Amino acid sequence: MNEYGKFAMRTWRMLAPEAFRQIADPETFFRQLGEQAADQVVDLTRQLQGPDLPGETYFGKVGRINAARMQAEEVVRAELLTPPRELW
Repeated sequence: MNEYGKFAMRTWRMLAPEAFRQIADPETFFRQLGEQAADQVVDLTRQLQGPDLPGETYFGKVGRINAARMQAEEVVRAELLTPPRELW
């Protein structure tokens, strides 16, 4: 299970324990959710980073890509990995 699946499992256990207990196979559920999250982070990072900028330095590009990845992870954690509020 990847880091996103582990995050989701911890979050569901903490915020929605009743809903967590109703998941028939938590290992599989959160492993698959983590894989889906990783794919979404990659896709969203590419969208957010945009094209290379004219005259951009190597470190500028690395910073832009890292910022896009952090933003993508924040969005995916909130929208996919955190249980819906009605289950809290």
